[in-house]
Amino acid sequence: MIVLMIQYIAWSPLETFLVTWERHTPSSDGNLIAWKVETGEIVAKLHQKTFVKDFWPTLQWTADEALCGYAVSNEVQFYDGKTMNTHVVKYRIKCEGVSALFTASTASASYRFAVFKPEKKVPCICVGLGGLENCGILLLSM
Repeated sequence: MIVLMIQYIAWSPLETFLVTWERHTPSSDGNLIAWKVETGEIVAKLHQKTFVKDFWPTLQWTADEALCGYAVSNEVQFYDGKTMNTHVVKYRIKCEGVSALFTASTASASYRFAVFKPEKKVPCICVGLGGLENCGILLLSM
């Protein structure tokens, strides 16, 4: 019997998927889980050792759920948001020190996203503008 110790839960924008997080354990095969709501099937299992409530949900879909992004060590990876096949990265954006990813919540012709990259002395936000194929990066600092 599998016992889940879910602590956080979130919907994808079109409510196709449910994302859950539970504390990471060395024996787990993934503690950040995406479930297909219609079937109850687990479609993705990822590892997320630390949790920051302000950055939840960690998986970020575009408004149309065509893409799903996930911030990992020094880059943001975007997967097919309809299948959630995390073994195939559709887009990869290098961003050293990235801590969080946020996608725009409204549909537009091009996908918009922002990543949070804390700096040691000055907080900095990298904002991606335009489509993912030829993304421009704008640095905003406080």
